[in-house]
Amino acid sequence: MTTKQKLIEMFQVVDDRRFDEVTRYHSESCQYQMNHDELDGTAAFQQMCQGWYAGFPDLRHEVLDLVEDGDRVAFTVRVTGTHTAPLQTPQGAVPATGKRIELRAIDVVQLGADGRATSWHIYFDQLQFLQQLGIA
Repeated sequence: MTTKQKLIEMFQVVDDRRFDEVTRYHSESCQYQMNHDELDGTAAFQQMCQGWYAGFPDLRHEVLDLVEDGDRVAFTVRVTGTHTAPLQTPQGAVPATGKRIELRAIDVVQLGADGRATSWHIYFDQLQFLQQLGIA
């Protein structure tokens, strides 16, 4: 299975809300960074995912471009969803806006010897996100 196929499979697991299966793709001690927020371990990642999917029940990810360099992978993800419930953030809850988002994110992943992610960095335009929700 190619790295892209594994990523597509992993995002399908997450989009299906089978968060307990994330450790098939991420080491339990994986370190995450989403723009400025940092998470330690898959339990924290699973909790963050639950928050996003609570606010965006139809959230979906589509892996687009991908570049590999040894045990590092960088790729673009198209993220879509509708904000139909409050989104819990480190800064507090964002009330549902009913608005649809479509974002591109750049993910940079470090893979361990077993092929599972040991670090995962996600970068997206937060201003564009807030503008699409109509709150910036």
